[in-house]
Amino acid sequence: MTIGVLKEGDSENRVVLLPEHVANLVKKEFQVHVEKGAGLAAFVSDGSYTEAGATMQSRAEILKGVDMIFSINPPSEAIPKGKILISILGPLSNKTVVDRLAKEGVTSYSLDMIPRSTRAQAVDVLSSMATVAGYKSVLVAAGAIPTDVAPGCGGVSLDTGTLTFAQPVTNNRAGNGLQIFPGSVPIFRNDTLIGGIGVSGDGVDQDDMIAFLGVHNAGLALANGIGNAPPDRRADNLTPQGTRLRYVQCPQAPFLSSEADNVCDGK
Repeated sequence: MTIGVLKEGDSENRVVLLPEHVANLVKKEFQVHVEKGAGLAAFVSDGSYTEAGATMQSRAEILKGVDMIFSINPPSEAIPKGKILISILGPLSNKTVVDRLAKEGVTSYSLDMIPRSTRAQAVDVLSSMATVAGYKSVLVAAGAIPTDVAPGCGGVSLDTGTLTFAQPVTNNRAGNGLQIFPGSVPIFRNDTLIGGIGVSGDGVDQDDMIAFLGVHNAGLALANGIGNAPPDRRADNLTPQGTRLRYVQCPQAPFLSSEADNVCDGK
């Protein structure tokens, strides 16, 4: 079985396989052909692919010669009949592309249509990108905003009085402008609530874990006190009417690449 890795268009910096992935496929006796320059936008040289066991070829050679084509976005060129394409097709919104592939006799698999579940985490392209987005958004916000968000700027109407954690409610607005919703977590700088981050997806069991881990990892990178809420201030310490509240729902052993049963523990 031969696999071809295509170079993406000018608006896409990612590459569908990195050299370490190529090396794993070569060990399993796949022949991997990579289009010249495929990884340059992702800071991966052609030489790195060659060292991993790939053969560098032109785009035309790959489209014509391999059995299975890998790409992030489907190629615009015609694909010879009988080939297999693995890509992110978005078939519900790109019916024209799907119809074209079917007409050409191409067997296509759309990675964004794989059911999102804990067992399929390793092939879930949507959750993996959401994790990166959650991590990066905290880094970008920390660099763009010179000071923490001031209290009383959210425009969320509340009764006057005192917000949770003894933060005052001024002008009928929520302190620090937070509206915490399913799939989101607050962001603290040491003991001060300064913002929040949310990830919108198909289920809270994935989304709030991604937001939680994104804040934690960004805090480690920034090393300036940014992080998740102090453990003693989290909702799971509260038991109104005898029922313990949930703070973050972290599925058991969510990552196939890790043996950790609870990746949220201690963060």
